[in-house]
Amino acid sequence: MLGIGSRLELAHMGWCWRRQGFRTVRIDIDPQEMVRLPPDVGIVCDARRGVINLMVALGRLIDRRPSRAAECRAHTAAAMREVAALQPQASWLGAIREALPRDGFVVEKISQAGFAARLLFPVWRPRQYVTCG
Repeated sequence: MLGIGSRLELAHMGWCWRRQGFRTVRIDIDPQEMVRLPPDVGIVCDARRGVINLMVALGRLIDRRPSRAAECRAHTAAAMREVAALQPQASWLGAIREALPRDGFVVEKISQAGFAARLLFPVWRPRQYVTCG
């Protein structure tokens, strides 16, 4: 797993076991992040610079691989169809998104609608979705 500028606050990151062969690479400007949840490979630098350097280093591998964008879009669409079944939360969140201006922001709380919002509520810019989790 490659984490770029992420706290990696996923539940399974704190578990004492991980699937065999699971490896993490982290790119983060904060060296303390490498101590808090130690990766297999930690790269302390600005995220943009780190990703560019990583892409240059892996250039030949990246250039030979066909795009998987269509595959990713298909997986995303399938996942969205599944989570859309979360009712009535999906309908509520859809109504909020429709009423909220594009530059508006949402602050969710620990509730069923808040949990569903993590999967269902579209945002387009940083700091437009605030979660207590």
